Amino acid sequence: MAILRQEEELAELRTRVAAYPKELERTVASEVKLAVDRVQMEAKFKLELLQKEFEGERNVLESKIASYELLVKDQAARISSLGDQVEKSYVQVQAIAVKAVEGSATKPVVFSTPQQKQGE
Repeated sequence: MAILRQEEELAELRTRVAAYPKELERTVASEVKLAVDRVQMEAKFKLELLQKEFEGERNVLESKIASYELLVKDQAARISSLGDQVEKSYVQVQAIAVKAVEGSATKPVVFSTPQQKQGE
């Protein structure tokens, strides 16, 4: 009986050895597929994360651009307003200068000598 058992065991081991390359191939293929799936999933996650970060940064930059455009528009309006004020001031200064010249032309000019001022 011991020999019969050993022969059965030997036959079983030979069957297992014969099937081992196919089992190894299936196991390797299965593990490779799992590894590829895991790497693809990680890559997809990283890509989605990078896209969301990019979108966030783009939104921030677009907001800054809009803010700067509004600031430029406001400053352009302010510069135009200040230019108008300068023009009006220039006209007023010219009018005052003309009146001063006209007013001095109608008044007699009295020249005083320095001696008269000391005596007064």
